Amino acid sequence: ANSLSHAIAMDDGQAGTSFTGSWARSAGPNPYGSGSLYARNAATYSYTFSSLIPGDYDVYAWWTEWPSRSTSVPINIQHQAGTSTVTVNQRVNGGKWNFLGRFSFDASAAVKINAVGSSTTCADAICLVPGGGGEPANREIILDDGGPGTSFTGLWNVSGGSSPYGTQSLYARNGPTYTFKTPASGTYRVHVWWTEWPSRSTSVPITVLHAGGSQTISVNQKANGGQWNAIGVYTFDGEATVTITAQGGDSTCADAVRLELVEQ
Repeated sequence: ANSLSHAIAMDDGQAGTSFTGSWARSAGPNPYGSGSLYARNAATYSYTFSSLIPGDYDVYAWWTEWPSRSTSVPINIQHQAGTSTVTVNQRVNGGKWNFLGRFSFDASAAVKINAVGSSTTCADAICLVPGGGGEPANREIILDDGGPGTSFTGLWNVSGGSSPYGTQSLYARNGPTYTFKTPASGTYRVHVWWTEWPSRSTSVPITVLHAGGSQTISVNQKANGGQWNAIGVYTFDGEATVTITAQGGDSTCADAVRLELVEQ
């Protein structure tokens, strides 16, 4: 809702977006929504917000990282007093909201991302937050095995299980742990993705650290592989941690974790 108490986010491909040049789907990790885009050599990607309540808004941008990303991406913000350009380094701070500044808007606002030169530029999402409304919550956060925010103990091997999230899944036995950790504030529904295999454990402990402490859920990984499986709704205060533990001689899969914001 376009009110003074709500953030207004626009994802790539949604109504209000337009582009010039050639934009392709990016494999960069942790996009906002289902994916992000990239381009080179003078392409532009624009986000136009209409029917705003006039006032001051904090503007945020979300992008995905990649080794070829530009370290100096110009973003034009059209506001009440004219147009301002903010330059960002897209090799860092991907997969989260990045503050671009506070601007005064009338009933509309326009933000344009410019792909300059041969390095890649990402276009993903833009968010307007009414002045003083605080940083926007991440609507969806996905962490894949091997990606940013993951760590492990012991030995994890690549699994031959079908339908992994991303390019692969991992498995282990006899004590190793696999942890997914990400900045998160708010109430989220937590989902876990695994792959099936005949040797999978039917009682895999998954521990969620949240604002109120920790909770451990047991899941059967011989069933419901290749899909998101919800394991509960939790409130996080700055950080979310999900740990999968491989117990005993049966195999345990670690693949991906998804946090889905629960609207309050």
